Amino acid sequence: MPNEVSKVSIGRARQLRRDSTEAEKVLWRRLRGRNLAMYKFRRQHPIGPFVADFCCERNHLVIELDGGHHALQVETDIARSAYLNAQGYRVVRFWNNEVLSHTDTVLELILLALRGGDIPSPCPSPSGRGDAQTRTSSPNRAAIEAFVRGIVVAIAAARKDGAATHAEIAEALNRRGLSSRKGRAWTGVMVAKFLASPGARRHGASGAVPSGAKPR
Repeated sequence: MPNEVSKVSIGRARQLRRDSTEAEKVLWRRLRGRNLAMYKFRRQHPIGPFVADFCCERNHLVIELDGGHHALQVETDIARSAYLNAQGYRVVRFWNNEVLSHTDTVLELILLALRGGDIPSPCPSPSGRGDAQTRTSSPNRAAIEAFVRGIVVAIAAARKDGAATHAEIAEALNRRGLSSRKGRAWTGVMVAKFLASPGARRHGASGAVPSGAKPR
């Protein structure tokens, strides 16, 4: 019987790879080929009767992406997580819109989980996923907003201290020990992209470089 279940899981995994959502495609482009700090991930990875969206076997970490349809399968999500936990896997969930809107921050949270950090993960919601109210109350959403807000505040402080270019702002962030995507040091280009992002602007960030200074 276990072999039969395994064959079913493998067949389903292949089908899911062919039918990947846009969020899954975006995240896979950033995880594949050990792109995230050399951690190896597999996508649509069969584990017993279930198929994990993404799995780092070495660190026993499973990443699940949820969309609006998950409101109809709350019990399945709970059973799935319970089974994976029993097999020694830690399960971290993100909503599709988090991956699409805050990809770099999602990667930071995944990296934190890989290194054993504590990450809030949204629980199945009977009210449905994807609506504005549910997204706002999501623990992951709160973590993302806190991260973005913290970087915005740090950039404002750097500018107050005289940082006149994107490169100088990057140096200031690095001196404060604030990592960017994939846990790497900031660069001027990355600062410019961050300041132009909707999340940064939502927290009052300005992408403009101080008068008389050239971004580099």
